[in-house]
Amino acid sequence: MRGKDPPGFIEGFFQEDNAPISPPDNHMEPQYHPPCSPFNSNSVGLDGKPDVPSCSFSPNVAKSRFDPIELLQVLISDFWSCHTGLTYFAKASLTSNTCTVHGTQPSALWPVPPFRWRWTGNGRPNPRRRIRLKRLRLLAEFMNIMICTLNWETLGQAKRPPVHACIGSHITPQQHLIIERLESFLLHTFNMAPFEGGELGRAAGKFQSLINSLKELPNTSLESQDLLELLTDMHNSFDPYSSHFANEKTQPTRSPAHPSEPDIGESTVTVNLPSAKPVIASRVKWKNPPSFEAADYLDPLVKEAFLDPEVLRNPISMWPPAKPAKMHITKSEMLKMISVWDALGACSICPLSEKDYTEAVGIFAVDKDLDYDRLIINPKTINSRMSSISYSTKELAPGSMLTLLHLKPGEMFRFNADDLSDYYYCFKVSPARARRNAFRMVFDSTELSHLSCFHPSFHGKKLLICLATLAMGDSLAVEIAQQAHANVLKVWCGAMIPDECLRYRSPIPRSDFIELLAIDDHVGIQRLSIRDFPKTPKLRDSEVFDLAGRTYSAVGLIQHEQKRKRNQVEGTILGADFDGLKGRVMAPRGRVILLCAISLQIVKRGSCTRRLLSVLLGCWIHVILFRRVVFSVIDQLFREGQDLPMDRVFVLSPQARCELQILAVLGPVCQSDIRAKHSTRIFSTDASPSGGAVIAADIGSTASGEIWRHW
Repeated sequence: MRGKDPPGFIEGFFQEDNAPISPPDNHMEPQYHPPCSPFNSNSVGLDGKPDVPSCSFSPNVAKSRFDPIELLQVLISDFWSCHTGLTYFAKASLTSNTCTVHGTQPSALWPVPPFRWRWTGNGRPNPRRRIRLKRLRLLAEFMNIMICTLNWETLGQAKRPPVHACIGSHITPQQHLIIERLESFLLHTFNMAPFEGGELGRAAGKFQSLINSLKELPNTSLESQDLLELLTDMHNSFDPYSSHFANEKTQPTRSPAHPSEPDIGESTVTVNLPSAKPVIASRVKWKNPPSFEAADYLDPLVKEAFLDPEVLRNPISMWPPAKPAKMHITKSEMLKMISVWDALGACSICPLSEKDYTEAVGIFAVDKDLDYDRLIINPKTINSRMSSISYSTKELAPGSMLTLLHLKPGEMFRFNADDLSDYYYCFKVSPARARRNAFRMVFDSTELSHLSCFHPSFHGKKLLICLATLAMGDSLAVEIAQQAHANVLKVWCGAMIPDECLRYRSPIPRSDFIELLAIDDHVGIQRLSIRDFPKTPKLRDSEVFDLAGRTYSAVGLIQHEQKRKRNQVEGTILGADFDGLKGRVMAPRGRVILLCAISLQIVKRGSCTRRLLSVLLGCWIHVILFRRVVFSVIDQLFREGQDLPMDRVFVLSPQARCELQILAVLGPVCQSDIRAKHSTRIFSTDASPSGGAVIAADIGSTASGEIWRHW
């Protein structure tokens, strides 16, 4: 079911409006390379201009407007610019002149031959159709790149494609289904409106830091590697036994002193990630005073620790060495922040003589969005001297768990969502907990005498400022926040019933209503009939969220009205791009496409640093969680540069470049189809260095679905 998707590019790509779609004839059409392919590098588009400019991908993320199709064009251009074994394989797959008279065809599903693209519309399209033509042509070429990439992995990273993996080979009906399946994933990813950099949220700052670091990386010349491969091929051609004993796989490892690696010296590149930014008072958005009595909604043990943090203190013999935290803020900015806190009633003062200064906390900021930062304290010394509690934190629901949901034919999901504004700052805390948040910056009494929390007894003393609310960074803060929110919903709304909650390391609920809670984000997903959705029926989700809206104001919590969602079908839920009608779940599409573009830039340059690679892989981990099988393509990337300093530039190994290139190609299909049917069979596999085995048993779709629920 395609819904409103345009005609697939497999079925002829572009048809006249209302014209029937005929199946492609993969044998009769002449081979065609789109203008943006490497084989027509000098060709032009229909408007007489080059289709793919040779330019570096280095946008100002915050100020840019991104068109997904223009980004797709960049991905294709950068893929063909990469000097890797995968690129060589893909070029060979798309340039081989395969005979159209076929003998016995392989019975295996893979490798799948790339398909030929053909234009079936008007030879002189109008501007609207010209845009559509460009979109479909680019999607077709990227689709073939994806097929070649999967073939390369299936064949064990072969140097050359076999005949049945080249364009022009026969495509079986089963392989057509594979292509159409991949097509639906690709269309879902790129069938989105242009987006602003500001819509990326916190990811915008991280991506901008990665792009800025890329500009400083040196380009590595790989021509010597290409020459080595050429000489090896020439040697094999002179050896009459090479065709029998040839090794068709690329070598995944490399010597540190490989002669083909360019010398880049001892250069370093620092990735200035927005993980510990200086605090600027005007960038911290805080409008609401502490008003929530959380102690009434905490379990006994957590309540005691919330009121008096000292109950969790470990014996002195268990304390690690003290590591003083840094204050990423100037004194003038700190005084501005103190004035804001004091006006909101979130500030208290502690004499320096009454506080162990080694346990004073630091402060820094991280990106919240393009306009504001999130304030974080750094209490690493006092955190290290305390025990921790983690009951409710284990029930946090990441967005990737939505991939485990399931829809039957005729069903869909709608969702409701609430976000609490200034959630941590709404907590009223005891004097003991406020004193735990004493900052590592000493003030004279004259600097603080104007504050409403200043007491006359403080005159002439050295003073510390304390944050009199729940602080992000406190080792118990997440447990307190998660548990308090869950109990508010449980007591006043009849929500958070265990059989309806989607929780980490727990089976997927069988109920039609499923709740997710992640600190200040409350989400409810309701299964219903597609026919009933236009009627907006009042179901379990309506009951819970109607009560939640009234409850928050009653207990002193502030609902973020702009993030309040009711009866939505598409949107971002806890970091997941969710479509309850199509049944697709993936990482936010704009972030995935930009991450692919950044990754290909690193592959093109051939150099990296450990820190840059670590940040990049961290971004990819979140994307792959929505299609876990893609973890199997990452191996060498986890080992690159292990013995080098974090900011030392090094040359990526050929295998690591290929793995990163594969991620960039498969990123758009890292998504889950929650409409997929449960298999009627269960499979088990085992492998050893010398062989492998697969067994299967018929168990029926019901039993299979239960196993999936507990996955």
